[in-house]
Amino acid sequence: MSNWTIWDQTPAEWDIALQKFSSHNLYQSARWGEFKEASGWTVMRTVCTHAGEIQTMAQALIKQAPLRSIIVWIPGGPIGDIANCDARFQKTIASATKAKFSYFRIGLMNLRGQATSDLLISRGWNSCSRSLGASETVQLDLSQSEQQLFSQSSANWSRNLKRSGRLKKSPYVWPNPDSRVICDALDQMTEYKQVANQISTFDSDSMKQLFSLFSSEVTVVRVDDEGGQLLSLRAGLLIGKKGWDIIAVTTPEGRKNYSSYAVFQKLTSELILSGCKEYDLSGVDAVNNPGVYNFKKGTGGTSFPYQGEWETSSPAFLRSLFSKAISTFG
Repeated sequence: MSNWTIWDQTPAEWDIALQKFSSHNLYQSARWGEFKEASGWTVMRTVCTHAGEIQTMAQALIKQAPLRSIIVWIPGGPIGDIANCDARFQKTIASATKAKFSYFRIGLMNLRGQATSDLLISRGWNSCSRSLGASETVQLDLSQSEQQLFSQSSANWSRNLKRSGRLKKSPYVWPNPDSRVICDALDQMTEYKQVANQISTFDSDSMKQLFSLFSSEVTVVRVDDEGGQLLSLRAGLLIGKKGWDIIAVTTPEGRKNYSSYAVFQKLTSELILSGCKEYDLSGVDAVNNPGVYNFKKGTGGTSFPYQGEWETSSPAFLRSLFSKAISTFG
């Protein structure tokens, strides 16, 4: 019989075990947990084993609520066999935190499928009506050559990439990115688009911490105008052979000369050289952000609908209340 326990080994050993699963991702990595601790979450790692073999892993972000309640958020997970995510899983965390009441939300990044949905429902989970993260992404196959990759981009995307060739300066890897410069550019972009900042997870301090925690895994590419001012920037984070888009910003001036296309091409080139085989563009929303959707889809990547976010609570009547509360947390 399988058994859930609290992980008692080191964070480094957690990441080693995690990467043995093909579905591993950034948001279940130990260092992402450390990053989220700075915004007030408590991290707890759990594993389900059978005959000494790890079947399922879950890095949980926990916040205490009144009356010995806990709110548990598991972005990007659990990883592995989802069939183990039953009441035993929830009880393991509730018991370890001495909680009387609990709310759990999981965010599965595997490919959406009816069989998995049916399995989750049978385990007492409910599909969330409102998600904290994206419900769909675009993935790039970087196991192919750069030439093969961009031969699949849309005609409009290809034209815009060609137009970016008129830039006075070439994109380059920024080895020591300044979070303040990036946040200033984000503010410009937000004001120009008159939409909420798409990556508001990051203020200057948290971005600086992210670059510090993942210093050897992050690649930042930027391009400047003739005066050295930032026009466009994109950052990718590589763990093993899988990568994730983490920051993308183009100033109003940068939009005029299609600089984001040149930056994207340079970043993917660098990632291919670093051994990246699969690159997740970290979410698309065709309805609320069609510009970003068209850019990412135009790259020639493959649409990938996530299994998405599911929730449960004990007792059940608390689910609606905590479901609304969790959206206010960072």
